[in-house]
Amino acid sequence: MVVLQGYLRMAKCYLALGDVSAANTALQKVSELEPNNPSLGAEKETLSVVQKLVDNAAKCYEKGDYRQVSDHCRS
Repeated sequence: MVVLQGYLRMAKCYLALGDVSAANTALQKVSELEPNNPSLGAEKETLSVVQKLVDNAAKCYEKGDYRQVSDHCRS
């Protein structure tokens, strides 16, 4: 249980930092340890939202639309 909580906290920290890959890895570990954990669904949803924001910001950056990039970073 303590290890599981550690992975959930790591995922939350990684999401707060915008590190989608590391958050995904931590959530995968939670899923392996306890697939029916009630917090898992909410954290995966948050991961999905952050991933979309990161992807949109990257697309805008590639286009040179820097105003949109900063708007996505503030969301």
